[in-house]
Amino acid sequence: MKALASLAAVLALAAPLAHGQDPAAGFPSRPVRIFGQGTGSTADYLSRYLSQRLHERWGQPVIVDSRSGAGGTIPTDVVAKSTRGPCPTIR
Repeated sequence: MKALASLAAVLALAAPLAHGQDPAAGFPSRPVRIFGQGTGSTADYLSRYLSQRLHERWGQPVIVDSRSGAGGTIPTDVVAKSTRGPCPTIR
């Protein structure tokens, strides 16, 4: 019985600590980049529409980088070779 009371006390004290920090609460803290495929395409239009809505919701700039060529290989190559730069990349 004493062990059960001790367990209940530990859980009661630990519960506020578990909810103290949300690691995703500050996302995004920097501008976000979306790679589209080809200027003027349907994918480009939807990427730009999505970037406007995300900018309104997050309050951070959302950059659409439209690159075309080689059947989508060029933007895919840019994303694959990207390093963790100044802004996260939606892949």
